[in-house]
Amino acid sequence: MPINEITDFMNSDNCLCQVEMQLAIHCAPLLQGIKLSNLVKLTQAQSEELCRHIRQSGLSVWFLSYEQDGNQVLLFRRDQMQAFLNKSRIQKVLRRFGYHDYSLASVMTRLSSHMKDYKDGRQEFPHELGILLGYPICDVLAYMENHGENYKCCGYWKVYHDPSSALRRFAAFNEARDTAVTNVLRGCGYFHQMQACSSF
Repeated sequence: MPINEITDFMNSDNCLCQVEMQLAIHCAPLLQGIKLSNLVKLTQAQSEELCRHIRQSGLSVWFLSYEQDGNQVLLFRRDQMQAFLNKSRIQKVLRRFGYHDYSLASVMTRLSSHMKDYKDGRQEFPHELGILLGYPICDVLAYMENHGENYKCCGYWKVYHDPSSALRRFAAFNEARDTAVTNVLRGCGYFHQMQACSSF
């Protein structure tokens, strides 16, 4: 990726352009429909800009935490995430993390609470976040059992099972990111594309 161009873009005075670049770098797999959700860190101004444009996008946003150096923002498609949470195997795993209500609002509220407890030093990192990001359950659980060690390969997550499948997914995610970044640099970011489509 053209690092200098990206840096210039991120340092511009146009907050929407900054948001679109952040989404391209961190959320492209979600935007292209090949990932359940993505997490991105945004400044308060960028968060407000995102909220101004998100309503017409088909995406939902949940603020997991508010920090001085940026907000942790989870983006997803509401119906897709709720369908994921309705699966019995997902509920069985989430139960291990203290979840008993699997409605979207309840899960996100509890996850936010777990994130706050982690930030305040009251609990370990909430590894269920990996489940909600669509990482393979077996890898999330193996990461916990191995304390992040002994993995077979590493990319968007640490892989303990089926590295060949994970590497294919990593490559697809990288391709999505590179395409999205190129589009933003050309002035065709996610929200700009939506505006262009809605003008016809």
